[in-house]
Amino acid sequence: MKIIGLMPVKNEAWVLPTTIPHLQKFVDEILVLDTGSTDGSQEILAKAGVQVKAGFYHPGHQNNYAAWRNTLLDWGRQKKGTHFVWLDADEAFTSHFLPEFRSFLALLKPGQKLALDWLCLWKSPYHVRADTCIWKKITKDFVISDDGISSFIESQVRHEGRTPGITVHPIVVPREKGAVLHFQFVPFERFQMKQAFQRVRELWENVLQKGTRYEDAALSINRNYAITLDDPKARPTRLPTEWYQGITGLSTLSQAPIGWYEEAILDFFSLKSIEWFEPLQIWHIPTLWERFVKEVDREPKSQKIPIHLQLKSFARNRIINPINQFLKGTL
Repeated sequence: MKIIGLMPVKNEAWVLPTTIPHLQKFVDEILVLDTGSTDGSQEILAKAGVQVKAGFYHPGHQNNYAAWRNTLLDWGRQKKGTHFVWLDADEAFTSHFLPEFRSFLALLKPGQKLALDWLCLWKSPYHVRADTCIWKKITKDFVISDDGISSFIESQVRHEGRTPGITVHPIVVPREKGAVLHFQFVPFERFQMKQAFQRVRELWENVLQKGTRYEDAALSINRNYAITLDDPKARPTRLPTEWYQGITGLSTLSQAPIGWYEEAILDFFSLKSIEWFEPLQIWHIPTLWERFVKEVDREPKSQKIPIHLQLKSFARNRIINPINQFLKGTL
């Protein structure tokens, strides 16, 4: 058994000193594809003894994220890995999973995956959401026993699966045995800027590259990302100490800088008028709101799609398009 961690990275210096040393306790080797870091991430990885290859992110262009993961997968196979761990830079296994980690991996058949609860830590590295929200209970596959043939579908631009191939009958680790800590929400201002970047990028890609109708794309993006907004009803609960014991640098994560996301958003604004992005729910972020007011000389009109466009989108997607597909014989 050779366990290799495969990780795509861009500008994650805020969290790599915490997650990389902890991941090294679980795996035999870590391979990273860096897609253009400028914040010292590559230096941190090199100091930790992690091997790094270069990939590139292009603002305003279609980036094939699945291709990046396939590059990592091929690299891992060249290194003779039998089991691949797919944690992102802002994730870590809970400490209490370590004693039984390899025993769970030994149960996997080639192509089979290991799934764990994905614990979304809320504004603190020690607290997880406990209220009735989508973040309370999410289970994802993070490990695969390699079958030598599974891969990521490169037609998927983003939001590809975490592990390659189809997930069928994974072995699910009970939370009391192990889980994955997700630190993305801990520096909350950074997280909000990241989600704004995701919205801006998706509107650009969906409308200008895929040909999606503008109002449909904006409405869909706002709906999909609504769960990432702040929630005054959130009720976090503290994690058991043994779940994060031995993980270093946790106390500094909430002070992480905003990072590259704001600059990337401004790059998109320079490619298209800032008003073009006005329907997106991003103007709750003070610096973006101030930017809009400065450039347009007024406040953003709304963070929501106007009701007449919502009705138009609903009618097209739920009534007109199905009728046309039926008449064409495609339904």
